[in-house]
Amino acid sequence: MYVLATTTIDDHTALIPYAEAENKAGRAMRDDGVLIASYRSGKTQSGVALILEVADFDDARRQLDRLPLVSDNVVTFELDEIFQLKVG
Repeated sequence: MYVLATTTIDDHTALIPYAEAENKAGRAMRDDGVLIASYRSGKTQSGVALILEVADFDDARRQLDRLPLVSDNVVTFELDEIFQLKVG
């Protein structure tokens, strides 16, 4: 299933100590085929959206826990199942 995981980060200074470990975890998730895409809000730059390919919501939560910002309770994600639109 595909999951849209979204969060808002208000205090960007809290992210600084996590940058290297967060990037490493994100690359590992991408290499494992879990993290399909990641986006940041252009207008506010505080919104983050991830697209994950996982077995279920429990798997999505386990995968997100690989991110240090999540495992240290700095951010939490809201999850929603998404479906590809068939156009044409």
